[in-house]
Amino acid sequence: MDLKNLEIDLFLIRHAQPENPPKHWTSPSSPLSNLGVEQAKQTAEELRLELFTDFIASPFVRTKQTATHIYNALEAKPEFTEQDWLAEIDLGVWAGKFKSEIEMDPSYPKLFPMNKVGRHEPLVARLLNTHKEFQFPQGESLQKFWERVSSGFLKFLNSKRDGKEHRIALIGHGGSFSIIQAVLLGKSFSDKHFPVMAINMGRYAHIRIFKERVVLLQLN
Repeated sequence: MDLKNLEIDLFLIRHAQPENPPKHWTSPSSPLSNLGVEQAKQTAEELRLELFTDFIASPFVRTKQTATHIYNALEAKPEFTEQDWLAEIDLGVWAGKFKSEIEMDPSYPKLFPMNKVGRHEPLVARLLNTHKEFQFPQGESLQKFWERVSSGFLKFLNSKRDGKEHRIALIGHGGSFSIIQAVLLGKSFSDKHFPVMAINMGRYAHIRIFKERVVLLQLN
């Protein structure tokens, strides 16, 4: 990707733990659990002095709740906006169902054990490396999801080629962040291998884009 004229500190903040794992898959309306609220508050305390120029959340309930805790703690408050391109992949009819029920569905790809306790690598990252052709039943395909997130992210970056320094908070999901990470490393959907940089729920990665380079400064 073209990194010219970009001076950005990018914070990829993954939503805190939602109410229903580990036995269910989440839906767009899944709220934070009690633990998730505490995770969001901890991260809010860490980031309260950050001077963000942009503060953007996915429209899902768990991301907006995570973002609200962080935003309320900020001493300097930029505009708080929502962007649809940052939303997690559409799970279709599987959203909100028990994982054991989903695993019995004939269309379920036989991945290695999915999202067990203590396992943080995003499902989308695994699908990109093993079942790139997959589409969730009545939901989104991996390719459509890639196109949505990558095009939205690149359009957003292009709006920052103004010679100014930007400090950006994106509050999103493991899936959308897997694609953003891949795009920053110059990957395209046609590639065969994709990176897996797992951001724990409620935590963040701090990435600096400058002098046409991408540098990871902090992970979790």
